Amino acid sequence: MMRTLSFVLVLVVAPAAFAQSGDGEAARAAFARGVEHMDAGRWQQALDAFQESIAAKPTQVAMLNAGRCLESLHRPREALAIYERFLANFGSEATAQRRALAEARITELRAAMGGVRIVVNRAGADVSVDGESLGRSPIAEAVMLPAGRHAVEARLAGVPVATAAVTVRAGENTEVTLTLQAPASEAAHQPEPDSPPVGPDGDSRGSDRPDPDPFPPPGPEVDRTGLAPMWFWGAAGLAAAGAVATGVLGALVIVKNDEYESSSPRTVEDREAGKDLVLMTDVALGVTLAAAVGAVILFTQTDFGAGAGSSEERATTPRFGLSVGSGFSGFSVGATF
Repeated sequence: MMRTLSFVLVLVVAPAAFAQSGDGEAARAAFARGVEHMDAGRWQQALDAFQESIAAKPTQVAMLNAGRCLESLHRPREALAIYERFLANFGSEATAQRRALAEARITELRAAMGGVRIVVNRAGADVSVDGESLGRSPIAEAVMLPAGRHAVEARLAGVPVATAAVTVRAGENTEVTLTLQAPASEAAHQPEPDSPPVGPDGDSRGSDRPDPDPFPPPGPEVDRTGLAPMWFWGAAGLAAAGAVATGVLGALVIVKNDEYESSSPRTVEDREAGKDLVLMTDVALGVTLAAAVGAVILFTQTDFGAGAGSSEERATTPRFGLSVGSGFSGFSVGATF
């Protein structure tokens, strides 16, 4: 109700706002037409008439009524601009009522709008929002737009149109960037970014500093060849043969000891034969342990990828073995290499 009353007051006092001059008469006549259209709800015709009046002679009442028409036409950004123009032109001399009216409209409109900063990579482009021109880039200040989704365009002769969509939220600021391509004439004259410098004779030549070698020379070779597998397998075979011999001899020691304990009479020869058998068992055990330790050491030093080797190498492969035998007068342990 207060808003409607405020505009009624503006319309009532309007005639006194125009000076008696040629421009004043034209402004008065256009203002009167605007009031007539406004009363009939013809907002676009009323806006055209008020803008004509402002063009002839800017007045407080014409600006306030033009803002009212723009709001009714759902053009809040333009309405905000004309209310701000009113305060800039007449803020110090306007009545408190009119100044309060303009400030209230500005506050309400801004609360439903958001600021958009439009950045264009090339100067002199025609920038528009939702088909409405904003001028040429660069756009210095943020543009106030109603909340919602808007289409932003930048046009420059000779290049494709740059477009972007931006969603505006009430009371918030955002930024949108439009990138225009370089004209074909400029792109043709741009040097290749990686082109080498050109000498006086027209031949391309590189810089004085040579390019680093992406594949540095290998360092000195290190002989990592290990022992042939034959040595490991020989030691392992000897350990296995020794284990078998030790087991056999140990069993014979037990059997002969039982026979000696149960025989009567017990002879010196039987006792000495038993001692010899125990000694051979100890020797076989020692050989087995030594071969096992050697096999473990050789395992860490053996190159198992060396392959089977030549026929000559196979012919010279060492062979190890233990043999256990018993004779008429005792037992014997033999080894072959």
